[in-house]
Amino acid sequence: MKMIVEVIGKVEQGYSNPYECLDEDGNSFIVKGLPRSSQINEWICANLATAFGLPIAEYELVEIPEELYFELDFDTQFDLGCGPIFGSKKIQLAQWFEPKTMQHIVTEEEKLKIFLFDYWVKNADRNSDNTNLLVSDKRIRVIDHNNAFDKKYTKSDALNHLFYDQINKKWLNDLVFRAEFIGQVEDILLNLNNIIGSLPEEWQYSDSPINTLKADVDLVAIENTLSRYTDDDFWFFV
Repeated sequence: MKMIVEVIGKVEQGYSNPYECLDEDGNSFIVKGLPRSSQINEWICANLATAFGLPIAEYELVEIPEELYFELDFDTQFDLGCGPIFGSKKIQLAQWFEPKTMQHIVTEEEKLKIFLFDYWVKNADRNSDNTNLLVSDKRIRVIDHNNAFDKKYTKSDALNHLFYDQINKKWLNDLVFRAEFIGQVEDILLNLNNIIGSLPEEWQYSDSPINTLKADVDLVAIENTLSRYTDDDFWFFV
C-alpha cells in the first residue's frame, strides 16, 4: 500500500471533502476519508464498477501514516482520519462533465451502463446538478460513489438520473438484454465476499487512529441492495 507523504489541500469541486495528496513516488491522488461508510461505499462500488465495465478513474487504497496525521490541522484530521483511505489517481487536465455541451462524448452504451449501475447500487448522486463524471482526452471517467447504497433511495431518484431521459428504453424492455444484465450481475456478485474481505480492518472503527469505537456500517444492507435485481419491480421504470 502506497504511503501518502503530503496533503496538498481540499479539492475545490466536490461535496464530500476530497483532498489532493501526494504519495511517496510523487503521484497525485484524490482521496476520501471519513466517515467509514463513505470509504466502504467507494471501495465496494469501485470494484463493482470495474467488473461491470464502467470507465472508472484508476483507484487503490493508500495510507496516511500516523506521523503525517499528527502534523495535520484538526479539520483535516477530522476529514481524512489515519491509516488506509480510498484514493483515485488524479486525472491531469480533467474537466467536469457538462450535460449541455458534452453529451456527444458519452456513447449510448456508456449512458445505459452508467444508469443501470447507479440504479443497481442505489446511487442518486449523479444528476444534472452533480454529474460526478470527469472528461479527459474526450473520454469520461465515473467518480464518487460514497453516497451509494442509499437507504432513502426512491424511484424518483432513478427517474432523475443524469442519463435516464437519454437512454433507449427498448433495451430495458428486451428480455434478452435483461437476462444478459442479470447474468453479468450474478457473475460479479460471485466475487462480492472477496471485495468485502479486502476492506481494511481499520475501517471497522470510527475513531481513527485509536480504533476502539465500532463504525456504523451495514454490510447486510449493502448485500440486500445488490441482490434486489431479482425483485419483481426492479424494472419498474420501463
